[in-house]
Amino acid sequence: MFVVFKKHPSKVEKLKALKYALFTKIRWKKYYKPAKEGKTGILITTYNRPAFLEKLLKRLENRKEEIVVVNDGSDTKFREHYEHIKRDFPKIVFIDNPKNMGLVYSLNMGFAYFLADPDTEWVHYFQDDVVFDNKLFEQTAKVADKDQFPVVTGLQREPHKVFGKETINGIEVLLLRSAPAHHWLIHRQYLMDNMPIPNPYPGAPKPDGGRPGQGSDADWWLLSWSPKSIVKRGGYIAAIPDLVRTDMNPKWSTWAK
Repeated sequence: MFVVFKKHPSKVEKLKALKYALFTKIRWKKYYKPAKEGKTGILITTYNRPAFLEKLLKRLENRKEEIVVVNDGSDTKFREHYEHIKRDFPKIVFIDNPKNMGLVYSLNMGFAYFLADPDTEWVHYFQDDVVFDNKLFEQTAKVADKDQFPVVTGLQREPHKVFGKETINGIEVLLLRSAPAHHWLIHRQYLMDNMPIPNPYPGAPKPDGGRPGQGSDADWWLLSWSPKSIVKRGGYIAAIPDLVRTDMNPKWSTWAK
C-alpha cells in the first residue's frame, strides 16, 4: 500500500480557497476572538533523549494543564533514566509505545488521548528538545482562533516561507503555509478534521532511516497536505517567531548536530 500526498491543489480547490481567503480577509477581524480560556492540554513526544525531556518537564511541571508524554520505544540503555523521570513527575501521564514506531504514531496516540476528553479545546505540542520563552502560552492564546488560526506555532525557520504579516492583539504574526513540528498550539476540531496522520515511514524521523535525514512528514500532512488543512482551505498557519527554539546541546542530540 502506498500513501500519496497531494501537494498541489486542483482548480476547484483553488476557487474554494479564494472564497475562504476573501471572506476572512474582509470580515474575520470584525468578529475575531482569541482562544477561549478553556481546557488546554500539553503533549510531548520523546525518543532516546531523556535529558532533553527532563529539562523541558522542569519548565512545565507547575502549569495547570494536563501533560502527556509519549515515549516512542526508546532504547533500553535509556530506560533507567526514563523511569527516574516518571518517579520525579508523578502528575504527568506517560504513554510508552511498545517499540520505536515513529513520530506519526506518537502524535496520533497523544492527540487521541486529548480528543477523548470533550472539554479539551486546545493542545500545545512540543518535541522534547525545545526551549520556550516565558511569553509562549500567553501570546499564542491571544492569537489562536479555531476558525482563522486553528494552528499557531512559536517559531519560523527554513524551508518554511513567510507569505505575509498581521498584527493580532498587538502581537506581530507571520503567515505561513507550512511549519516545522517543534511546537504547535492546535484546536481540537482541526485535529478531528485532519487525523489520523498517515505513516508512510515507520520509525521516522531518524538520521539514517529510509534515507539520510528521513523525516516523518507529519508536519507537512497535518498543516499543509491534508485535504482539510488550513492551507487547503486558503488560510495560514500563524507563527510568532522566537518563542521556541531547539536546544543545541550536542551531547543529548540523536542527530549529532
